[in-house]
Amino acid sequence: MKNFFLREKTYGCFLLIVAMLFCWTIESLHAQDTSKRYDWVCNDEPMPAVLKKLEQTSGFKVLFTYNELQDFKVTLNLKKQPIEKIVQRIIASYPLSYQIEENYITISLVNKDRKRSVVLKGQVKDATGEPLPGASVEVKGANTMTIGTVSDMDGNFYLTISNFSASQKRSLIVSFVGMKKESVRLTDAVVAKPVEVVLQSDNMLEEVVVVDDGYNRLPRKDMVGAFTTVKAEDIMMPAYQSVDQMLQGKIAGMQVINSSSRVGATPQITIRGTSTLLGNRTPLWVVDGVIQEEPLKIDVSSQLTGNMKELIGNEISWLNPNDIENITVLKDASATAIYGSRASNGVIVITTKRGSTERMSVRYSANFSLRQRPCYDLYDYMNSKERIQFSKEVYDAGARYQQEPLPQKYTYEGLMAMFNNRMITESEFKAQMQRLETVNTDWFDLLTRNSLSQNHSLSISGGSQKVTYNASVGYSRNEGIEVGNENNQFTSRLNVHAEFNKRLKVSFNLNGSIRNSDGYGPGVNPYSYALNTSRAVPAFEEDGSLAYYKNYYTY
Repeated sequence: MKNFFLREKTYGCFLLIVAMLFCWTIESLHAQDTSKRYDWVCNDEPMPAVLKKLEQTSGFKVLFTYNELQDFKVTLNLKKQPIEKIVQRIIASYPLSYQIEENYITISLVNKDRKRSVVLKGQVKDATGEPLPGASVEVKGANTMTIGTVSDMDGNFYLTISNFSASQKRSLIVSFVGMKKESVRLTDAVVAKPVEVVLQSDNMLEEVVVVDDGYNRLPRKDMVGAFTTVKAEDIMMPAYQSVDQMLQGKIAGMQVINSSSRVGATPQITIRGTSTLLGNRTPLWVVDGVIQEEPLKIDVSSQLTGNMKELIGNEISWLNPNDIENITVLKDASATAIYGSRASNGVIVITTKRGSTERMSVRYSANFSLRQRPCYDLYDYMNSKERIQFSKEVYDAGARYQQEPLPQKYTYEGLMAMFNNRMITESEFKAQMQRLETVNTDWFDLLTRNSLSQNHSLSISGGSQKVTYNASVGYSRNEGIEVGNENNQFTSRLNVHAEFNKRLKVSFNLNGSIRNSDGYGPGVNPYSYALNTSRAVPAFEEDGSLAYYKNYYTY
C-alpha cells in the first residue's frame, strides 16, 4: 500500500512538470521575435494609421493615445529593418518615447508640458506656387512675447522659439501686401518639420471700380485720377429713400444739400465745387454702364419749376437702394475722356447686384421709422392771452407799424382798425377781443402729425455656371411730419446674365418704377407757419368753418 501511494505521488509530480513545460512552449510560440526584419514604406501618413498597420504586419500589440498622435505625420522608406528600428524611425521627429515588452509596444509623449527651444523653418508662397519675399512672419500667443521676421528672396524664413510647449496657444501669423493674412496653430507636429504657408490674393484689390469706355470694367489698380468707391451697405440709412440722400457726408469733395423738408425731394449735389453759374450743375449718373437721363427737362431758374423738379425726382429716383452693389464717384476732368463734356460736373457710377452661382437665395428686408410731431411745450412761446396783452401794450405805447393794419376781427390790430373806422361798436370790440384771448390755436396739431415711414425689399438670386439671375421688388412709403407731405414708390428689377463662352456674354436688365409724391406749393412751409403764426389767430369760425384772415401781398 505504501509503494502504491509513492507511485501516485511520483506520477503527479511528473504530470505537473510536463504541464509547466507545455505552457512555456505555448508562450514561447506566441512571443514575437524582435530580430525579425521588415520592409516599411509610408508617405506623409497619420501616425495612428501607421501604428495600426505596424500592429497588423508584425503581430505586436501597439498601445498609444489617439488624441496625442493624430496630428503627427510619418514618411519612411526602410528595407529589412527590425521592429525596434522601425519604431525608432517612426517617432524620431516627435517628442515621443517607446517601450517593447514581450509582444506589446507602448508609445507615449515624453512630457507634454516640457518647454524647449525649437527652430521653426518654413516657406511662404502664393497660390501659383511662387515664393513671396519680404512676407511678414510673426509668432503670437497668449501671455507670450511676439517674435517675428521676414521671408528671404526665396520665401524662406527661420524663427527661434524659446520655451516652446505644445500646451501653449501660439500661432504663426503670415501676411503680405495684397494677400489675405494666414494663421497656423503651432503644435509639436507643425514645428517638427518645415512649414509651407500659401497666401491667397485679396479680392478687394480686384474690386471693380469704374468702366474704362462706358462698358468695360477696370480693376482698382489700373484706375487713374481722383475717385472714391463705397459699398452700398456702408451708406445704407433707413431714414432715406433714395441713394443720393444717403451719400451726404460719405464722400470727400461731394456736397449734398437738402433744400426742402419734403420727403422724396431731390437734393442738390455738387462735386468739387460749382463748375458753372447759369448751366446745369448736376453730376452725370451712370447705372450699369447706361447714362441716366432726367425724367423731364425742366428749367430750374424759377421757383415754381424748381419745386416741380424736387417733386418729380432726378435721374435715379427710380432705383431701389437695396439693389446697389457699389458706387464710384469720379471727381476730376479725366472722366470727360469716357463720358464727354457732360462729365464736367463729375460722374457717379452705380453698379447693381447680380445673381451668383451659389444656390438660390431669397432675401427680405424691412425697416420702419417713426417721427414725433412737434408741440408748443418744446418752445417758450406766448399763448393767446399773452399775445393779445402784448399787442395791447404795444398799441397803447404808440408804436408805429410798418404797414397800416388791415381791418379784420382775427387780430388785435385788425380789431382796433375796425373800431377806429367805426365798423364795430365798443361792446363788439371787447367781446371779440375776449374770444381771441381764449382761442389758443394749436397750429402744430392742425398742420403736423406723427409720421410712420416704411421700406420693404424682396430679392431672389441664383443661377448656374452659365446663367445667373437676380430679381427684386421694393415698396417704400415715406411720410413727413407735415400733413400732406408723403411719397409712395414701387420698384421692380430683373437682371439675367448669360455667359455662352469666354468671348460672348449677354446681360439683360429690366427696371420698372411707380412714384407718387404729394407735397405743398412753392413758398409754403407748414412747420415754419406753425412756428411763427400767433396762437390768438383762430383757425375756424364759431360755426366750425375755416377762418380766412387778410394779409398784405406784394409781388
